[in-house]
Amino acid sequence: MEATQVIKVNNSVYVINMDSLIVKHFTIDEFRKISRNDSLLQELISTINGPSYLQRLKPVNDYYSSEKAIVLPSLLLSYECNYTCTYCYQKRQKENSQRITADQITGVKEFYSEYSRITGHEVEFKAVHVSGGEPFLPENKETIEKIAEVFYNKTLIFATNGTFINDYRDILSHHCHVKLWVSIDGAKEVHYLKRVPSLNSHYDDMMSGVKWAVSEGIDISIMCVFDPDYADSYSLFFDEIENLGWLRNKGINLVFLPLTSGAGCDTIESEYLDNAIAAFIKLRTTDGRAGCVDARQLMPGAIPLMKAIKRANDGLFDPYRCECLVKPSYSFTPGGLVYLCSAFEDELGCIGRYWPEVEIDLSRINLYSMRRIENMEACNNCVKKVFCNCGCAATAVDRTHDIHGIHCSIWANPTFLQHLEHFTFNDFA
Repeated sequence: MEATQVIKVNNSVYVINMDSLIVKHFTIDEFRKISRNDSLLQELISTINGPSYLQRLKPVNDYYSSEKAIVLPSLLLSYECNYTCTYCYQKRQKENSQRITADQITGVKEFYSEYSRITGHEVEFKAVHVSGGEPFLPENKETIEKIAEVFYNKTLIFATNGTFINDYRDILSHHCHVKLWVSIDGAKEVHYLKRVPSLNSHYDDMMSGVKWAVSEGIDISIMCVFDPDYADSYSLFFDEIENLGWLRNKGINLVFLPLTSGAGCDTIESEYLDNAIAAFIKLRTTDGRAGCVDARQLMPGAIPLMKAIKRANDGLFDPYRCECLVKPSYSFTPGGLVYLCSAFEDELGCIGRYWPEVEIDLSRINLYSMRRIENMEACNNCVKKVFCNCGCAATAVDRTHDIHGIHCSIWANPTFLQHLEHFTFNDFA
């Protein structure tokens, strides 16, 4: 991969040095003149060359405001689900029948009270993320009622397959602010290809629940794992969700997600990624509605690059791949264990307990806080560091069993970055 990247958006061209994070902006005509003149081209390259951004910029350090940590904890209620998905990242927990009970919810607040005591950082809950398995299974209702009671004035974000939304109308309609992340992988036939339901009616039940939630003004993000083999079918899917209010209602968003194959974010197979990117680019040419889909996660590195450029404009760089390494938005799991984030599977990701007693492994938390790009010597001279920022900790720890381990995965040969401009359009435009 070359240090200099050229991104064309509409009538603009952005030339970026990925090592220095210096960016120059030109019109198409201006850049065309420069590219045809060797001396002007060399002058441009010289202008954006410079010391690495690790030396040129200052690291962000304001992760706490006035000693207060703004957190978004994740409550994983159980691993049970009414679907059997071929790509489920929780397969290792298939036989785990533990669940978070209503009695244990107070343990979450007790955990954070102890965290505040031993660290000196006051904690403020921004929102609470609730997931599974499937959180809206009937047997979780008492627990969710307790969550709504304990966090009565906080946003609750439910990651659900949507089947049982209608069974939870009373809670969802009465809580102050609710968001739903509903996983739908396309029209019914495509949805069921890799998601085996316990009942064939689940898709229709889900669509009924989503329709009700839209009528209630509940914000909904439809999370769709993109399948390049069935890219031609997404126009039919667009029709379905457009009938629900997508494109007209700002409270409905459609997100395309990559298919992952294990713990963490960096477990995307290279062949799948190349095919998915090509299929999505084609879809954008055949159905203009694809341009309204948030597909940035199909291009690993697109979001980090945009954030890095914005930080660089302020003279800063982010030393962490993920805020979970420094902010206590922890994942609370069945059985009482607390993990750094919900993507961890390796026991090294465990940083304490919230039930039956509160325990906090502050030494391990501090070890993860040292997983900064400046401290990862093997990454410092890599031009791809601006995208991966020394990699997803959950993936690296799962593959190396080392808190400071490195797993380059797709970044070893990121040929997909040649299509970067297709996934940064909304950020530059």
